[in-house]
Amino acid sequence: MNATKLSATLLSLAVILPMLAQAQVTATPVAEKTARMHKTLDVACVISAIDTRDTAIESAVDAYASAWKAALETRKNSLKAAWSDTDAKMRRQDIQKAWSASSAAVKSANQDFEKARKNAWKQFRKDNNSCGSGVAKIDRTGSGVDNMR
Repeated sequence: MNATKLSATLLSLAVILPMLAQAQVTATPVAEKTARMHKTLDVACVISAIDTRDTAIESAVDAYASAWKAALETRKNSLKAAWSDTDAKMRRQDIQKAWSASSAAVKSANQDFEKARKNAWKQFRKDNNSCGSGVAKIDRTGSGVDNMR
């Protein structure tokens, strides 16, 4: 009876050991790749790059809001002055000038914001490249998330 138990145990091991060996072989490259990625990734560098990017974008948003506010204030005052003019022909010209100037100021604010946003993301990508491998695989978010339109 002991020989039967021994045979059954050996047979079980003969079946199970190759399965365990196969499971470890397939898991090892993934674990090694993950370990290598974490070794070459400088998390503090990534955090610094994020801080630099988002601080630049915050500044761009502040400048954008200030430019819009100034354009609205100028338009308001120009339109009020235009409507106070008693000469209909001059009033029409002044109203048109006020709206044209406002549109130009807003267009300029949009262009300035877009340029600053793109520059912040361009610098972020450069900074991130120096932080090690694997960053782009972990965070795939792009610059379109900060588009204000």
